[in-house]
Amino acid sequence: MTVVDIHCHTFNADDLPVRGFVDKVAGNKVALARVLAKAIDKVVQDAATDATRENRDLDRRLAKPHGGLESIGPPPAEVLEAELERDVAEILAGFDETETADLVRAEVELGGPGSGKPGLEGFGDRFADVKRYLKWAALFGKPRYDLTSLMISTYPDVALFTPMLVDFQGLGDEPTTPTVVQLDLQEKISRLSMRGDLAAAVHPFVGFDPRRPDALRYARMAVESFGFVGVKLYPPMGFRPSGNAEDPPPPMTGAEAQAVDDVLDGLFTWCEREQVPVTAHCNPSNYADPVFKQFSHPDLWRRVLEAHPGLHLNLGHFGWSARDHDWPKIICGMTNDFDHLYTDLGNHKVEDLDESVDYLAELFDPVRTGPTKIGERLMFGTDWFMVATHRSYEDFLVRFRDAFGSDFPDLADGFMGGVALRFLGFEDATNGNNRRLRTRYAEHGFEPPPWLRTS
Repeated sequence: MTVVDIHCHTFNADDLPVRGFVDKVAGNKVALARVLAKAIDKVVQDAATDATRENRDLDRRLAKPHGGLESIGPPPAEVLEAELERDVAEILAGFDETETADLVRAEVELGGPGSGKPGLEGFGDRFADVKRYLKWAALFGKPRYDLTSLMISTYPDVALFTPMLVDFQGLGDEPTTPTVVQLDLQEKISRLSMRGDLAAAVHPFVGFDPRRPDALRYARMAVESFGFVGVKLYPPMGFRPSGNAEDPPPPMTGAEAQAVDDVLDGLFTWCEREQVPVTAHCNPSNYADPVFKQFSHPDLWRRVLEAHPGLHLNLGHFGWSARDHDWPKIICGMTNDFDHLYTDLGNHKVEDLDESVDYLAELFDPVRTGPTKIGERLMFGTDWFMVATHRSYEDFLVRFRDAFGSDFPDLADGFMGGVALRFLGFEDATNGNNRRLRTRYAEHGFEPPPWLRTS
């Protein structure tokens, strides 16, 4: 069985408008958000995430022959963990009286006596939760190669990771690292993985926001020149996947909304023709404004697939936090209508796994949900390193694999990797995505991996 993590991330704070993201998405409306804003601001100011220096390091790695990397090999997980502990200590030491009060409030928000939240046992557990969030914030300060190495060591059973860049426009902030430099860094990390320097293959998706000038040109550049294998969209940042001109999202004018629709249609047309898979955030979460909360609704994607039925589309996160509003059931029903619609379970909490499995059993049941093809379209994804805010995230893979093997044995192999390989086109030697990746391996003189069908 080939295990594929179809939904993960190795960007750092320089690759996204992190201050704007924290301000708009978290909104600083709760104490935990204020604590994280303080932590991330510390990371942005002090962490050594310089892209030029990392580029030089990656060039040095590539200049050495495979097997000659002992002196500059991947940092052991324990080294990174020690660095993160020091980072957290520095962040905590920098808190003033007001921020320390926020820290205490954040502990209560995360559970414990008097919080009204079950399952925690007291201050020690709450403080461990806060420290985990601070460690997550500190990850934004690490080089992309280190994040990739830590991801692979956290989930060593994965054979293929597809880390996704993101492009967040409209947040009043811009990433420090230009898009082309991000592509270059990720291409080099991917090439090192192809050579065998990492314990898994790494083939990224490019971030796409239709409001960015030349967005489609950058997406094509990523796939055609930098070896990327897909495109990632994030509608709750302020655009719908379809129909923007019908009701322009603020602050777009009618003309701007029409331009966004045109750019998106151009993307989907190109992706369908060239067989470039698309993953989209499909959850009413992490929206930049409450107005945008429904912008990733599966019904909006239905319109896209009706216009582009050959598009390989993954509705990431399965609409899970909208279970009360039936987003997952809508997606299940859509699998009957569209042959290339998929979804993943990235960033699910391990501690409510039993509840999740019970709900999946309902979705798989043709009596309760109706006959659908969801069992053939559901994919495993961790959402690393976003999932690192959850307790026991290190057990995410093992526990999901065990649960599927126990409750859905006929679906387990497909869920853990087979479905993802089909979504990516890697099980079909005639697929454009497959051909591009095989060509890339050949151009660099590397043997294609066994999961990439060659005939």
